[in-house]
Amino acid sequence: MAHIRSPYGHGAGNDHDSDYVSLAPLTANTDSDDCALQNEHGHSPPEPRRRNLAQRLSWQHLSALFLGSAMIPLVFLFLGLLWRESTIAAAGAEPRTPWIRILRASWAPSAVTICTAIIRTFVALQASLVTAMLTGFILETTGAPLSQAPFFAIIRAVDVSPTNLLSTTVFRSRGVLSIVYGLVVAEILISLATQFLSTIFLSDFADSSFANMEKSTAVPVVERPNIVSGVPDWWTVSPASSWTFAELPDSFAEGRDFHDTGHTYRAFLPFQDAAQRESLRKFRGPVIIMDQRVVCGRPSLTNLTVDQVSRLSGTVTMDTSSWPMLNETETQQHISFSCGVPGAFSGGLTTTDGQSSLCFVGSDQQWTVLLEDPLVDPSLYTDPGERASARVPAASTMFMILDIVTWDAFAYGAGARRGVEVIRNDGPWATVTNGSAAVEALRLTTCFTNLGARTFIADMHSSHSRQEPKLAWDRLTQGYDAGSSLHQLGASSNSTRSPAGDDLRDRGVLQLGPRSQWQDFDYQDSIWSAWFFSTNLMGSTYFINPLASDTPENQTADAAVMFSKYMSNVKNSAHKSHTAVFRDALQSTESPALAAQALFARMHQMAYYDALPNANRTAAAPTSFSVSALIPVRWTGFASAAALMAAQFALVLVVAVMFLRSTRHSLLGNHWQAISQVVSEDTLPVLRQADRMGDRDVETWAESQSVDLQSYAVLRRQRDGRVALGARDSATLCARTQSEI
Repeated sequence: MAHIRSPYGHGAGNDHDSDYVSLAPLTANTDSDDCALQNEHGHSPPEPRRRNLAQRLSWQHLSALFLGSAMIPLVFLFLGLLWRESTIAAAGAEPRTPWIRILRASWAPSAVTICTAIIRTFVALQASLVTAMLTGFILETTGAPLSQAPFFAIIRAVDVSPTNLLSTTVFRSRGVLSIVYGLVVAEILISLATQFLSTIFLSDFADSSFANMEKSTAVPVVERPNIVSGVPDWWTVSPASSWTFAELPDSFAEGRDFHDTGHTYRAFLPFQDAAQRESLRKFRGPVIIMDQRVVCGRPSLTNLTVDQVSRLSGTVTMDTSSWPMLNETETQQHISFSCGVPGAFSGGLTTTDGQSSLCFVGSDQQWTVLLEDPLVDPSLYTDPGERASARVPAASTMFMILDIVTWDAFAYGAGARRGVEVIRNDGPWATVTNGSAAVEALRLTTCFTNLGARTFIADMHSSHSRQEPKLAWDRLTQGYDAGSSLHQLGASSNSTRSPAGDDLRDRGVLQLGPRSQWQDFDYQDSIWSAWFFSTNLMGSTYFINPLASDTPENQTADAAVMFSKYMSNVKNSAHKSHTAVFRDALQSTESPALAAQALFARMHQMAYYDALPNANRTAAAPTSFSVSALIPVRWTGFASAAALMAAQFALVLVVAVMFLRSTRHSLLGNHWQAISQVVSEDTLPVLRQADRMGDRDVETWAESQSVDLQSYAVLRRQRDGRVALGARDSATLCARTQSEI
């Protein structure tokens, strides 16, 4: 066993063993490219076998490179699916069942936290690998100052952050080192950005509602409404809510002398709770459906007179041949009417705004005009007694709308009956004078609607939750603000009516399934259920009709309702909430058909939801309601995180290629090699003195001994065949020695 003096001993004292360590003799390295061997034998030994990338990395580095490169895309795949299903749900579509469970349980934020922890772990490992590969590249290509070369050699074997390289003086040079410096800075920025990965992902999150899984719900069926005790006075009370409904509309049509809302099939939601109506997404079950179509046209008026209490009387003639939506074999229909004029009850007001009346005519006459394709045909019910008690019309329900134009239209109690006439036509309106040819007193139109209803098994759905609008009281105007309610009903200036239902989401209305898919519901059909809404509307109207004593000369008067924004204390005036709905719709849309449709829709809802708690039957219906959770609703944060990881993969790939192509002697993660390569002829003088010195002490000693620690060192073959740090300028030493020989 040979005794070799340790290069780290000082040789002081008499203890021989303290200055030497026993080392086993090394066998000759036949693979070394050694100048001494070359000089002795005259030829160079073979080059060492070149190792591939996997052989030059530790298992930790291999895990960071390959496992991380596989796991990060898999994590992003999972997150991408989560984002996709979440954004689908937020847009109103139905996500797949497994994802509904994740979203409903509010696991999405937790899933993001776990996934980002996995991503950060592998990015940190890859950052350490990038640091080690870059230091190996520096040591074997450009070199590093001798004062920092041991640091570069050692960090190839340990896990360090790329920030450790920023403080070195290597990057003060230009050329290839500026590229390496850019890679180091890029990796630092990526590593720093990944610390905020959770925040980046969660920036896409927001509280959103989505459709829950379907379940069976017992819903009430209004089969035989209890109206024995009488019909409530719906005209004089405000609606309790602006109830949500489902709708299947046709397009609005406007002709030369008529307005037609088109078929407007509306289903009443069988839920008393507003929260259920607002959150309903899907439903298939028994529902009451009405066709709330209203057609208003310009009538032909004759024999017009005004009596002393300002009632307009005369004969209305309808030319049904000119209206394509009316079914009638007789082209001429004559009906007598006597309707109250709203201005007669307005006292000393000086404005005409908000003065209208709605008058039901022809109910006791042989009126046979019927709107086409009725949902319920009144001719099916032939019992005269039942027809009278249930207020079943002979055909479509007919009514007239009278709207004040000029304040001095008809002075109340002005004297005996006098004749008036139509002086101008305007679309569905006919304008009447007050007896003077120069004064337009009021305008009127004749309208039709079908009040029958049936129970069907039908589908309805919505892509979003909604909030039922409120009919709020405005203290400034001393009236109700009906804007949002009218928008829901499709009777405002900014409402659109599309057969495809494109406007329903904006209005907060559910889409009713196609009529071809409706199925008859097995229940006890009766005249009372089919004409329940006719009974309530007409019964309430007759309830507030003026007493016979108000009619002079024992004349009969048709049932009428007055709408005035200023006078609500007369007995046949509607509540101010109904006045706001009707008058605001009329002013906003300039269509009497849309205004009447909105008014009747609220009246029908009031009657339905009054009867719903007393329903005597229930039926099972598959339903889906909205649930709210914190879920991804956009892709901005996800795309940013994906771009960050793409930059990380590109950087790792570039550094790996540089390391593989430009280095041969750096085996990452190998501590003994890292330490051994520090020991060389150029570093040995420093190592012999540095065991008890700090770095500054070493620099001071080097200056005193004229040792240039700022000279660059690279990994190169030594004379003894070892690969170790050596001055970059002595790399040509072997060539000079050969030339001398």
